[in-house]
Amino acid sequence: MNKNIHLLGLLFFFSFLSLNAQMFYYYRGEKIKLTVDRNFVHIITDEDWIKSSNSKQLFQRLNIELDTNNRVEGIVKLKLQSVSDNQEYLQIVELLKQNEQIL
Repeated sequence: MNKNIHLLGLLFFFSFLSLNAQMFYYYRGEKIKLTVDRNFVHIITDEDWIKSSNSKQLFQRLNIELDTNNRVEGIVKLKLQSVSDNQEYLQIVELLKQNEQIL
């Protein structure tokens, strides 16, 4: 059991490192750093799910509101109310990914 916990901890650590490693790209040989806007997250889902009580409960639990400015069909912009750091932002994104109706 203890071995599994250590393995799980290492897996989490390396997955976090890989997320940080992807926060840049190269352009003409120069490394360009990307910054994450922790105020918003974009998801792909259908309009029926957005109007459902399931989405409203999830958004309320995660302290998220629907941003209706500049809507693109199929892409929903969510405004995060209070995210203190990257770890909390990534936790919210992971919770959203667990929902089968969100791509």
